Amino acid sequence: MKNANDACQLALRRKALDQSRDELAELLLKLRDPADGNMSIPTIANNFCQLIELATRHFHEQERYLARIGFPDTLRHEELHDQILSKAADICESLVSGELTEIETLRRRAVKIFEDHLLTEDRKIADFTAPVSTRKN
Repeated sequence: MKNANDACQLALRRKALDQSRDELAELLLKLRDPADGNMSIPTIANNFCQLIELATRHFHEQERYLARIGFPDTLRHEELHDQILSKAADICESLVSGELTEIETLRRRAVKIFEDHLLTEDRKIADFTAPVSTRKN
């Protein structure tokens, strides 16, 4: 019965991971393509700080999941998470303090940091967990 319990726990972790990824992606889209075409500095700062909170939760869920599935590059992936959050915290601090002059450039750069990670590094996890017959070489 332990194997069934392990499979259930893994499925629940995967569901939590997928949910946090979807929330993160939704906020990234909102930041990347503002509905009104432009965002005020306080709105960008608020959304970006929320992005950091969501990313932190997503990264934590993902790290637990990677440890559970035995992903071979877990340590490097965790280091990338730390680097992303550090860069994001610096950007958020600059937004909140009002020391920025190129808000649009910064907003795009900040979103790109997270999108690049989701599209490249997290793709490796998806490939690792895919059935052998569907894995990309």
